[in-house]
Amino acid sequence: MNNASEFIQIFTKLENWMRDKARIGKYAAFDSCIAKLEISNRLIRSNSYFLQKMGQLRNVIVHGENYDETIIAVPNSDVVAKFRKIVESILESPRLLEYCSKNPPCVSKEISLPEVLRNMFEYDYSQVIVESCGEYRLLSREGVSKWVEANIDNDLVSITETRAEDVLPHEDITNCKYVNRSTDVFAFIDIIGSPKKRVQAVIITEHGKPDEKPLGIATIWDAGVILSKLNLT
Repeated sequence: MNNASEFIQIFTKLENWMRDKARIGKYAAFDSCIAKLEISNRLIRSNSYFLQKMGQLRNVIVHGENYDETIIAVPNSDVVAKFRKIVESILESPRLLEYCSKNPPCVSKEISLPEVLRNMFEYDYSQVIVESCGEYRLLSREGVSKWVEANIDNDLVSITETRAEDVLPHEDITNCKYVNRSTDVFAFIDIIGSPKKRVQAVIITEHGKPDEKPLGIATIWDAGVILSKLNLT
């Protein structure tokens, strides 16, 4: 298959998908589909200009007269490769589990606070996952700070004798969301970027439940990395 034929195959697949998603008729113009879908689809929005150029390129490659399509131009391999990659991402949104830290370490609720802090410092973590009472909870630097503030005047409290389970009640449980393994990166970006509530991390489990062993974890820092990898910045 030459570049022109592959390009047309990719374009047709995308065009059919976009017309179906846009619900504006099977003969809707390609530019009209882009204009409607870019409102809600982050990938289409970030690649809108390139996709419009691909629509123009398609018209140059295939000039239809009396339904007799004649190839009058051939795109180079780099354009075809870039177009293929973007279309694959649009048609099947990349899963968050592919881009996050997989099988994150989980610590027991019995672990001492100094050990938690040493782990955060050594691995440059802002949070750790704690297994407590059959659930996996997020313990963050912010939660530790709140524990310190609550006990600053209590001379009887010993940091060395403090356990993770003692600090967890000071953690804001809404700073972490649980999602299932099929969640895509765009749902994650929406969660992290929500102005309603600051979420520090998203924990991925099989069905998105806190009592399931974490398969992965994605943080605010990961959001920027993902956007960069997908050319969405």
